[in-house]
Amino acid sequence: MDPNPNDVANLNQEAAFQKLREWGYPITRRTIKYAFDRREMKPVRLGNGNYVSVNDLLAWIESRRQDGHYRAPESAAAQA
Repeated sequence: MDPNPNDVANLNQEAAFQKLREWGYPITRRTIKYAFDRREMKPVRLGNGNYVSVNDLLAWIESRRQDGHYRAPESAAAQA
């Protein structure tokens, strides 16, 4: 029985960044690097590399969802 391709941990940091950009997410390489470093994404460690699956990326994106309404505070210049 073959595993689900989306469960295979075969994306390193650069590949994860490219996949998210391909999906249209406005993300930076630094955001992905910090997510790996802080273990927000739980990578599989193989050799000297960290790898995540497509499902790991989707779970990480979902974990970033914020409840409620978001409204940036008005700047002092806008209030004057």
